[in-house]
Amino acid sequence: MTVDQRLALVFATLFVAHAAAAQTEPPPLDLSAIPVPLAEEFEPTVRAQLASVRRDTETALRDGDDPTAALSTMCMVYLRYELMGAAEPCFAQLRRRSTDQPQWPYYESVMFERDGLFHRALTSARRALELSGPDLATLLRIANLEYRTGEREAAGRTYGEALDLSPSSSAGLFGLGRIAADAGLLPDAVRFYEDALVGQPEGSVIHYHLGMAYRRLGHMDQARAELAKSRRVEVTFPDPLHDRLSRLGRSREEIFEAGLRASREGRTESAAAAFRGVLADSPDDADAHFNLARALIELDEFDAAETHLRRATELKDYPQAHFNLSVLYGRTNRLHEARAALDLAVATDPENLPWRVMHARFIAQGGELDRAIASLEEIAALDPGLPEAPRALGAMLAATGQQERAAETYSILVELAPTDAEGRIGLALSRLRMGDYEAAHRGLVDATRLVPDNLALRHLQARLLASCPRPELRDGARAVELAREVVSVELTLDHAETLAMALAEVGDFDQALSWQERVTAEYDRDGRTSPPATLERLESYRKGLPFHGDWDL
Repeated sequence: MTVDQRLALVFATLFVAHAAAAQTEPPPLDLSAIPVPLAEEFEPTVRAQLASVRRDTETALRDGDDPTAALSTMCMVYLRYELMGAAEPCFAQLRRRSTDQPQWPYYESVMFERDGLFHRALTSARRALELSGPDLATLLRIANLEYRTGEREAAGRTYGEALDLSPSSSAGLFGLGRIAADAGLLPDAVRFYEDALVGQPEGSVIHYHLGMAYRRLGHMDQARAELAKSRRVEVTFPDPLHDRLSRLGRSREEIFEAGLRASREGRTESAAAAFRGVLADSPDDADAHFNLARALIELDEFDAAETHLRRATELKDYPQAHFNLSVLYGRTNRLHEARAALDLAVATDPENLPWRVMHARFIAQGGELDRAIASLEEIAALDPGLPEAPRALGAMLAATGQQERAAETYSILVELAPTDAEGRIGLALSRLRMGDYEAAHRGLVDATRLVPDNLALRHLQARLLASCPRPELRDGARAVELAREVVSVELTLDHAETLAMALAEVGDFDQALSWQERVTAEYDRDGRTSPPATLERLESYRKGLPFHGDWDL
């Protein structure tokens, strides 16, 4: 080889090495192509975060450092806050610099999906899968996008690949259920939906689809049962990259709203965790203390709940916290403290009439019946459409012997709420105490028709039909029928005595005596003396006489 040939070879080798080095060196970052997002709508902590990630990228670029790490954080923060006008060119720059990293096309897929660009989202997700290899989250994201863009056959294959990696994946099973339902393969759809619920019972949207499948199959009872359980809580799947994005810079409002949403959906422990998260950064957040306390009450952590409710009342004028303290004290049988807390709740929010009704009940329990009645009359005048006031007022008037006024008050309640069983019972009892048996009888017939499942109403009607002093209103056979129904559901001393009355009315004194003796024996077992009326009825049945007349109302 000549000298010239050797020199040519050296230059060629150097050229190839230089070209290879040029190819591995990332292209320069053009930060000017990424607009600074408008952030006025965000709270100060978020605005500070947005400025910080931009500044870190500018600093790395100015100092000649590799800006890729700072750039990736900035892109993710932009995406986290859905600043798509800045996020899209940011990820475009990042993808040019990191062509072999699957997370960037994955995040691009998330970004395009949020923008409603489902085909572009699908292209990016497929690119992420090429770079990552088999990955459950990516496969499920692709399958969901394929289903959404109408590629049902491809979606079915991709869901199948996901289930190969995780056979119990609820998201994969749910996806196959939807595809089967679309194809009219309803028994298969039902099977997939039921299997999906095993792994993710909280994904209540599955109940909706399962109910619709049952409806199409003609199984209406099962359809209604499933549709009643639907709360449209979506099916989720483990998604580490998306979770990382979600954890990036969550604002107080987002965490707080997540806690409220968890409370509404019955996920009490998640709610408590969210409110604790708010308090970790803002220990003087009164609303977080209040809502954490409500979650803790549901979890039966009463001591901790009391601490947070008290703190909420210290931080601001908080009537709801005082009210919840009252409820908490009531549940733990601290009645004096419950009354004091309710006093404060009503004092700080006097326009909350349901609280004032409860307050009146506390006053009555303390022996101040006249004051309680006056308070309830004032509440009823302020809001004639509030049923709680006449319900409580009727009971207090009856307790003080004012039966005519009680009946008038209960009549108002029945007009407001025709199916209010407590109002119907109170009205009937007041009429009976007044001796207006015919009106009581008519009212109970209407009541048991409107509220057929109420045990107390049926029991009261049975007792009236068995022992009413007005013979034309008695109906022993109907009384026996009603009383047996009541006893079959709940056997109490009162219910047993009513059945005995009904049996005596139809002349079955052996059975009547047997039931009445069971009542007196129960009193003896408890070490109590049978009431005089109970013994009087026992003697009546022994003499072969039914019991008619006033009874213990």
